[in-house]
Amino acid sequence: MASDPAFETVSCSEASQVIRAYSGSQAMLDELIRFSERSTVTIHRGPLQKTKLAVGADIILVAGDLHVEGILEDCEKVDTSLLIVLGNVQCESLISLSAIHILGHLEATNAVLGDSLCDYGLYVGGNLKTPTILEYGHYIEVKGEIHSQDIYSFHMVVDKFGRKFTNLQPEEMNSEILKPTTTQTTHLPSTVKFIKRGGRVFRRSKS
Repeated sequence: MASDPAFETVSCSEASQVIRAYSGSQAMLDELIRFSERSTVTIHRGPLQKTKLAVGADIILVAGDLHVEGILEDCEKVDTSLLIVLGNVQCESLISLSAIHILGHLEATNAVLGDSLCDYGLYVGGNLKTPTILEYGHYIEVKGEIHSQDIYSFHMVVDKFGRKFTNLQPEEMNSEILKPTTTQTTHLPSTVKFIKRGGRVFRRSKS
């Protein structure tokens, strides 16, 4: 994002000071330090509104609320990435394949998808509200409450009341998000493709 005039490049030390000023968590600071060893830190000061946002090689720190009209995703042309938002996040869908820290609430009007081979996580300081959570191998940790109708959890989805268990089985899912060779296995590439082309129905209708 260094080429985007809405962002400025800052040192890890300066970014850490901003996070502390917003009472960000130690986990945010630790993740920032770890990623900054190989990534440039870029910051947007104040609320940010984008049509879509893909987090790539640069660390993105938003010191305010973030509103994305469409899809918010990470790991754009990289294996790992870091997004930190020191406010609330609103988007249509969130695709998290690496580390995302949100200080406030998260609302995704369509779905939240997470998969990092259980290496990284989506961390939300407030509440998470979305119709569908698809956790294929990720940490989804919410300090507040999770409000979601359908949850598929392979690894961990947890809020202040404890772990949220699956109430959506693969055999109940839309076949478009399953592995093409079977109707019993979730499939990340198919799910990402489904979300990016505007798919919204994740539960198969009963015949």
